[in-house]
Amino acid sequence: MNNQTLPSGASIRRPTTRGACLSIVALAMITGTGCGQSDRQTTTTQATTPQSPSTGDTSAPTGVVTVQIKTADGVNSIDVANVADGKSLESVMRQLPGVDVSVKGSGTTAFVDRIGDVATSAGQGWTFQVDGEWSDKGVGKTELHPPTTVTWEFGNWDAAK
Repeated sequence: MNNQTLPSGASIRRPTTRGACLSIVALAMITGTGCGQSDRQTTTTQATTPQSPSTGDTSAPTGVVTVQIKTADGVNSIDVANVADGKSLESVMRQLPGVDVSVKGSGTTAFVDRIGDVATSAGQGWTFQVDGEWSDKGVGKTELHPPTTVTWEFGNWDAAK
């Protein structure tokens, strides 16, 4: 590192050219740029076509997951196509088209905090059923096996017991 002293007496450490080059090479290796791969797969997917788990395995069977959201105004039903067998409910909810969904945490700690304008409070929140059965797992650990229907309803936490 090269040091430079400012008139105020403060010292600035400037990286050497070698250090800067090593940083750029390391960043390129981490991000996978400059490796001669012209057919890189992007992580951006359409909301209605969730991909199979991050292994890149496209051979997993897919199907439709119907997400029903019950509110005082009625039931909003959304069909999500091409959901891989075994995909988590968390993944589907994070990509749900046409509905603003807030999911806090991830994996074991994931929970749906808000759907549309209705947010979780101390005594009430969003609970869900998969094919008419209350789940005994959270959204991050609930695996979906299409075709399947997930029904969300806002109410007292005790209703899901």
